[in-house]
Amino acid sequence: MSTPQRSSPPNEEERMVQLPVDPQRGVGLATLTYTRNGHIEEGRRFYFQDDRIIPAEMVARMNRSQETNRQDLEDISSECSLSDDSEPQEQPTETCHCYRDTEIDESSHVINGDMADGMKAPRVRKHHMRGGSVKGKSKLVNGDLDRHAFRAFFCQD
Repeated sequence: MSTPQRSSPPNEEERMVQLPVDPQRGVGLATLTYTRNGHIEEGRRFYFQDDRIIPAEMVARMNRSQETNRQDLEDISSECSLSDDSEPQEQPTETCHCYRDTEIDESSHVINGDMADGMKAPRVRKHHMRGGSVKGKSKLVNGDLDRHAFRAFFCQD
C-alpha cells in the first residue's frame, strides 16, 4: 500500500501568479526611487491590484491579450522617494500628496502626507496614488515617515 504524497505548499511567487486579476479594472504601478549623491536612481517597481502584487511578466501577458493601452498603467501609479541622509538637502520647494478614485474602508488606516520630524527632505516631494483600494484593516502611507513614526504606525496594534 502506498502512502499519498503531499505536495509542498506553493511559494510566495506561485501564490501571486495564481491570484486572479480582473482585466476590467486597472493595474497599479508603484515605483520606489532613491536620491543618492545628487543622482536619482529608480529602485524596485511593483504592479498591484487591491492587495495583490502582480509579477511584471503577468502584466505584460495581460496587456498583450487584452490589447490594453499602456497609459492605463501609467495613470494609476504611486511614486515614493527616499533620500540618503548623508547628503545635504534643503527644504522642499514643491510638495504634493494626493490620491484619487481610491476606496478606503473604515477598518483601514491611511497617512496621506509627511510625518518626518527633523528629517531632511528632498527638494521636490510628490506622492501620487490613483485607483485601487485599502481594505481589511490595511495600513497605507502616501508620503514620508521617519523611523519613529514608522514604528508607531506599523509595529503597534
